[in-house]
Parts: sequence; C-alpha cells; structure tokens
Amino acid sequence: MVSAEALFLKSFDGDMLGTAYFFSGAAGILLTAIYSGLQSKISFTKAALSNLIGIALITASIWYGLTASDLNWFPFILLVLMGPLYILPIISFSGLVLRMFSIRQGKRLFGLVDSGAVFGIILGGLTTQVMIEAVGETKNLLIIGFVGIFLAIVMQIIVSKFFFNDSSASNDKKPEEVPENIDESSYKQLFKDPYIRMMAIFVTITMVAMFLIHTSFLVATKTQYPEDAEFAAFLGNFTAAMMILTFLIKTFVYGKMVKTYGLKVSFLILPGVVILFTVGAIISGHVFGTDPKDSGFLFFFLMIALSKLFAVALKEAFQNPSFKILYQSLDKKIRFGVQAKIDGVVNEIAASISGGLLFLLSLLSFIGLVQREYILGLILFGCGWITIKLYSEYQASLKKSLTRLKLDGETETTSLNLNEVLIKNIEKKGKLSFVSNQLQERLDPMAYEVNLEKQNNQGSKNTPIDLPKDPDKLRILGRVRSNAERFSLARTIYKLPLETNIEIAIPLNELVKDSETNIRIEAIKAITVHRVSELYHHIIDLLDSPWYRNIAFNSVIDIGEDILDLMELAFHKTGFETETRLLIVKAMGIIGGPKAVALLVNKTNFPDRNIINESYSALKNCNYEPDENTVSKINQEIDSSIGIAAWNITARKKLSESKTSERMLSAIDAELAINFELIYLLLGLAYDTKSISHIKNSIESGASESIGFAIELLDLFISEDLKPKLFPLLEDISENDRIEQLELYYAIGQENEETTLIDIINKDYNYCSKWTKLCAIHELHEISENLCQGIIANIFNPDKLISESAAWATYNKDEAIFYDCLGRIDEKEKARLIALVTNNQNSFNSLLFAKLIFLKNIQSLGEVNNETIYEITRNLQTVELNSIGDTRIFEEEFTGFVVKGALAFSSETDTQNINAGAVFGSLLSKTHNTSTIVAMNKDTMCYTISNSIIYQLITQEPNLIELLYSPIVQEPELTII
Repeated sequence: MVSAEALFLKSFDGDMLGTAYFFSGAAGILLTAIYSGLQSKISFTKAALSNLIGIALITASIWYGLTASDLNWFPFILLVLMGPLYILPIISFSGLVLRMFSIRQGKRLFGLVDSGAVFGIILGGLTTQVMIEAVGETKNLLIIGFVGIFLAIVMQIIVSKFFFNDSSASNDKKPEEVPENIDESSYKQLFKDPYIRMMAIFVTITMVAMFLIHTSFLVATKTQYPEDAEFAAFLGNFTAAMMILTFLIKTFVYGKMVKTYGLKVSFLILPGVVILFTVGAIISGHVFGTDPKDSGFLFFFLMIALSKLFAVALKEAFQNPSFKILYQSLDKKIRFGVQAKIDGVVNEIAASISGGLLFLLSLLSFIGLVQREYILGLILFGCGWITIKLYSEYQASLKKSLTRLKLDGETETTSLNLNEVLIKNIEKKGKLSFVSNQLQERLDPMAYEVNLEKQNNQGSKNTPIDLPKDPDKLRILGRVRSNAERFSLARTIYKLPLETNIEIAIPLNELVKDSETNIRIEAIKAITVHRVSELYHHIIDLLDSPWYRNIAFNSVIDIGEDILDLMELAFHKTGFETETRLLIVKAMGIIGGPKAVALLVNKTNFPDRNIINESYSALKNCNYEPDENTVSKINQEIDSSIGIAAWNITARKKLSESKTSERMLSAIDAELAINFELIYLLLGLAYDTKSISHIKNSIESGASESIGFAIELLDLFISEDLKPKLFPLLEDISENDRIEQLELYYAIGQENEETTLIDIINKDYNYCSKWTKLCAIHELHEISENLCQGIIANIFNPDKLISESAAWATYNKDEAIFYDCLGRIDEKEKARLIALVTNNQNSFNSLLFAKLIFLKNIQSLGEVNNETIYEITRNLQTVELNSIGDTRIFEEEFTGFVVKGALAFSSETDTQNINAGAVFGSLLSKTHNTSTIVAMNKDTMCYTISNSIIYQLITQEPNLIELLYSPIVQEPELTII
C-alpha cells in the first residue's frame, strides 16, 4: 500500500485520489462479485486458493507493466487495484476463521487471530526504507509482495488439508448441497432483512469516514513531506507505529473490553475517539491555519495524523474482529454468503461511493482540509447512530437464532407426574401394566376407580348401607366390628350425592382412623369428594404416613385452596419429616393461586436448602412473577448456587488428576447436575422462563455455536453482577480457564485429593448429598494412611449408612479410637457396630454401602437417582436362607432383590421362581396379602424393603416404576470395593 500511494502521488496530485478511489471501488465490486460467485460454485477451500492465485498473477502483471513502461497510468492502475487486492484475501481469511470458531470463541480469539496481519504490516512499515534500498526502486516492492502471496498460498493448502479435509469438512460444503429454496443470501436479501441491511449501511458509512480520514492524512503528509523519499519513509514508519498500537490494543484490551462492556462499546469507541481529534483538527485549523508556511501548521498536522492513527488502530483492533462476531448470529445456511457479499461487494461499493464523494469535493474549490473535517464530524455522528441501530438488530437476530435452534430440533422435555406415568404404563400390555395398575389402586384410588369404570363400566362392588340421620346412630355405625360392614359404610358415604343432609362427618371421623387400609382409603376419598372440612386435619396428618402419603397428597390437591391454612400449620408442626414438608410445598405449587404463592414466598427463607429449592420450583409452577426485591433475592441464590457449582467443578478436576475411583467422580457429576438444574430453575423464575428454557436446551446440546448463542442471549437481560460469574460456568472453555475465572469471585482453591475429600465429608448437608459424603468416606479410607477426624466424627451420624461406614473405616485404621468412640453410643447401636466391623469373613460386604453398590450394579437401576437408591438401601433388610427349603413369611407388602441363589415367591394365588439379580414382591403378585419365600438353592440371600418406602420414593421419582420392575436378566456383582 505504501508503494502504491508513493508511486501515485509522484505522478498525480492529491485531487486525483478521489477519482482513483472511485475506480478502485468499482474494480473491487467486480472482483469481489467474481469471488462471491466463485464461492457459490465451488467449495470454500478451492475458492480461497483460486483467490490467492489470481492476486499473485495480477501483482506480477502490474510489476511487469511498471517495469516495461513509463506510462503514468500504471501507478494509477496500481492504486486502483491495491484496495481490492488487499480486501480479497481478508474476505478469504474471514471466511476461514468463521468456519473454524464459534461466536464465544470469536470474542476471545478473533482479535488475536488477526494479529498475524498486524505483524506483517508492522514489519513492512519498519523495513520499507531498507527494502527500497535492497530492491533498488519503490516499484520493486511488488516482488516482495509476490513472495508473501506465494507463502500465503502454501499456508492455505496446509490449513485446507488439516481443517477442511473430506471427512470433517462440515463447514466446507458446496452451496449446492443446501436446498435452493432456502438460499437467502442474494443481493436482494441485503436490503430485505433489516439486520443485514443495517450491516451494509454500517460498512458503507464507516468506509466513507475512513476514506475521508485517509485522504486528508495523505494530503497533509505530502504537504509536510514533499520529497518522495521523505514521504515514503514517513508513511512506512507511521504505518508501523499504527500497527504496533493496533497489536497492543488487540492483544491486551480487545478481549477484556468486549467481555466487560460488550459489542456496542467496541463499535462506538472508534467514532467516539476519532471525533475528538476531528474537533481538535477543526480548532487548530482555524487558529493556526492549514498552510505549511504557517508556524502552527504542525498542530493541525498532528491532529490529522492522530485521527488516522487511532481510526485505523481502533478499526483493526475493535471494529473488524467485532464485526466478524455479528455474522455468527445469522442462519448458518446464509452466513457465509452474506459475509462474502458484505466484506466484498458491499465493502467495495462503499469504497466507490467514498471515491465519488471525494471526487465531488475536489471539484468544489471552497472545500479545504478544515471543511472536510466538518463533513467528517457529521459522518462520525451518523456512524455512532447507525452503530446503536445495528446493535439493536444484532440482539434481535440473536433471539431469532436461538428460536431457530429450537425449531430445528431442540425439544423441551418435561417430566411426567405420577398419575401420567401410571396411565401411560397401564395402557401398555405386559407385567409393567399390571404393576402400574396395582400401584394406581394403592397410590391414587380415585383415579384407579375412574379408570376401572372406563374399562368395565362399573366400579368396585359393595352392598350399600342405609344411613340414619340420627348423629348417635351414625357414630355407633362407624364403630361396627365387621371389616366388611365398615368398608361398605365408607363406600356408601363416598357414593352419596354431593348435596346430602346426613352428618357424614361423624362416621368418617372414625373410619379415617381405621386400622384397615382399604377402609381408611375409602374414608379419605369420601372426605375429599364431600369436602368435609372439619376432617381435613386427618388428611394433613396422613401426609406424614409412608403408607398413605400419596393418597393424602392427591386429596389435598383435589381440595385446593380451602386446605392451604391447615397445610401451613402442619408445615411448622414439630416432628414432621423433611419429606412431608417437601410434599406440602409441592402441593401448594400445584394448587396455585395468590394465597399459595404468598405462603411459598415465605418459605424461601426456611433454613433447610431443600425446602428453599422446592419452594422456588413450586413458585415456578404457579407462573409466579417476582417483584424487584424478590428478583434481587433470587439473584443472591443464583450467586450462591454458582459458588457451590464452582467448588464442585474444582473438586472434580482435583480428584480426576489423581487415582480417584469412577464412583467418586460420578458422585461429583451428580452434584453438578443438581447444581446446574437449580441454577436454571432460579434463572427461569427471575427472568423469562421460555428464554431460559431455550438457553438451557442450547447449552446442554454441547455444540459450541449453540452455547455461544445462548450466552449472547443471556447477556441481553441477565443481571450485570451475575454475568462475570455465570458466563464462565456455562461457556465452552477449558476447565482450567473456567476455574481461573471463577476463583476471582469464590473461594474454591483446593490443595490436594485428600483435603478435597475431607472437605466433602465435612460439608453441610444443604450443599452436599449423603451419597457423595458416603463415597468420600470410602475414598479417603482407601487413599489415606492417616485417620481423618471427619470420619471419626461421622461415627455419631444419625444416618446408618454414614455411621457404619465411618465406624468400619475407623476400626480398620485404629481399633483403639473406634472402641473409645463407642462409649458415647447407646448399647443397641454399639452392639450392631461391633458385630458389623469385627466380621472377619468380610466386614465390607456386611455394610449397607455394599448393598447400595449391589443395587447400583443392577442394570435397570443404573439410571435411578442417587438419593433414591440411598433411601432404598437405608431401609433394606437382609434375609438369609442357608438351606434348600428354608422359608420366610411376610405379613405386609414388600419388594425384594435376590442377591445370590434362587427362591420361590408364593402368594395366595400364584407362585414365581426368582433368580439372582431379579426383583420380586407384592406388586408382582395378584394379591397384597401374606406371602412366602422358599430357598431353592443353598446360601440364598435377598434384600427386602417395605412397600411403604417404595410408594414414597415412586411419588418423588415416577420413572422408578419402570426402572425397578422391568425384567432383570443380568446377575450383578455384590462385592465392589
């Protein structure tokens, strides 16, 4: 460029620059249109290679013309073609990096990637004088340019081979592979789509401003340095200084600026800074004059030079890499076509317009350098306004892009509730249908009856009882001894018309407390259907009963707002389990309404984090729209959750660097899954739920492009305080970078594997699951030679799994400490722990932890939530049948798992042979009454669990039905240490 401008101004005066730039723009339009058309006919790699070869041939031809002829038109042709020959490889390079990097990678890397061109210009500028002396004449600089183009051709071939080979060239497809009816990158589209149209206008107005700055600079410089050698040397040194500044800004400022202040600021910096120097040039021009003979001309020249310096540096360092990011929000089908047309044809049209404007200005004798600065100032103000409009269109384009990702196949998954799962399974044929039918009868009898009436056009058969109106007789009737009569009474009341004058509350008060399950269920149904409000407290109390929890849960939902006050009182009742409180909160979320919302908002201050999280989930179900104060509180919860996730990410990395077991790493992964689910839940509550849902789907897709789009959309509405914390958590970056950025806000540093495991053991239950703590205890026992105080302390943990694992680990490390701890434990638990850890045959297999591992190794249970498996294990009973024919009788409903051997399971109506690794129990038989198991092999062993626990867990995790009762054919390993 330096050689072209020096040769031109040697042959022509400055007024010819406008004409040259006009024809340069026209030539650029033609050449870039040819390249764009070529790119639409052949693959990108071939088009880019052909582009560079064509540039090399044109460069060689111009050098030959300058050498063989003294005509002034060859310097004119050189300046005319120099712009297009510079822009064509830039277009190719932009297309290359757009295909290689995603939108978020681009924000970090586009500035750095462009640094190669900056270094080339710096090197060329600093060595201009040396190269001129080496090659003899200015025109021979084209030879060095030719060599550079040849090297670029070699690099293009190498890049094409490694990044766009046939097996992975997903971004190098020929355009004809895209259906013609969706090709929207035609020139007409540039003016049809508001976003693309604004991009074209932005390029044009920026180009006009840059040409005005450049021509003013050249004229002022030629005035200051009239000699050709001085002029060329100054241009070379100035260009080098300009590119050094560009490199420094790109390397040390661009990435942080865009990340901190966003794209809008990066675009506004150029007009904002340059307009200051423009005002300075206007003032100095009026005060000191523009004639080189004036003593103050140097001040005017300095303002013009600084305008040029910062205009180019900021354009190269900020505007160009930022503009590449704008393309990423376009549909991938049209992105590369639009990029080629805007960077090429539109850019050259803008150059031609600029040349035409400069030509017109040259015809007006009263337009001098100062007057041009006035015009430049107006254009820069226009550039700022266009920038704001462009950024608004960019935001709109991001939203369209994210919606398009949704339409292109991303589906929002919602989990089915228990009743929906049961109905779905009942409609299927086979054993799972039978099991689900049994469960529906037990867990949701009202829905079961409706389903039964649909199938058979009849409900349960019973003999109706004539109900007296006298209260005393009703009270006596409710206490009859016959189970059949009490059931018929409850059934009769349930079937009464809704409008009845009988005091049904009197007998129902007795029946709802009945010892027989079926009678109590009928009473619950009657209270619910007839809205017997004075007996609602019985239903609330049954929420705390494992056997009736789900029936009571469905009843309170059916009753609705009328029972909310009683639910609130029960929530604060002493002695209620956490699971019961969680059910109350969940039911409030399903009931909904202003009253439920007010109660749920208050529960976000509850000390138990599980209750807080369930309250937020319930509020989301109520379509709650939080006020400003609540949003601020939710943002604090998000901040806290990000900190927890950040710690877990650091812990996982630290553990993965050592020989930590897959079980421990899997436990941390499960923690992270819970952390992220909670963060998305809170984001959906505080901001637009639908947008957050799209963002979640896009991020979980794992595609860099989708993740980039999602985070860009988050950037539109998320709290400024959360951005620097949340974005590193979600971005597609390395774990080291993620941790490094999160460490700025959270204390997540960890020394080594041992200290990390100790921290997990000592963590509050609000921030770490029992399963993860249990894994950490066994992991630390394996890797550490010393006995950790955290393990010793957990001997006194009320949770049996953790307590006995801690006791086992302590005993195996130091028996004296183990026996010393027993003095503070009650005698029954002391005896259990001693028997457990002193089992010389295999003390580990006696642990509940070993049973838990057994369950997790059952293939169908592999997908069950860790906490669910944990609860099953905590309630398991071991049944050992040492000899063939050994028998055990069960009076209540249960579910069993055969660990080894084989057994026969018998109920009143059928008998089944069960092998190791299979599930059996009441739900798989046709009756819920007394059942028997008989050993068919020696040393048969099974685990059993009361169905009251299973019902409770199925309520929380409905997919457990299919996972637990699907046929199991693979025998699992019992012992895994």
